[in-house]
Amino acid sequence: MEKKFRWIDDSIKLDFKMPKIIEELIKEVEQFDLDENYAYFSYIEVLDSLAKLLYSEGKMTAYQRELIYKRFRG
Repeated sequence: MEKKFRWIDDSIKLDFKMPKIIEELIKEVEQFDLDENYAYFSYIEVLDSLAKLLYSEGKMTAYQRELIYKRFRG
């Protein structure tokens, strides 16, 4: 099976409802991966920080945060 992404672990699916802000950031990060744009690595830092913040505010579960981390950090 051909991989769609270079850096993203596409075997991990994010099939849960997320706050709009994190959905939009994920779309940007996925596009950076497809374009092989090294800004990807800066943006995953932001994505990780945002997921931690949303978890601390009770807007995401620890499991959801962990899935995001694993999908984008490999």
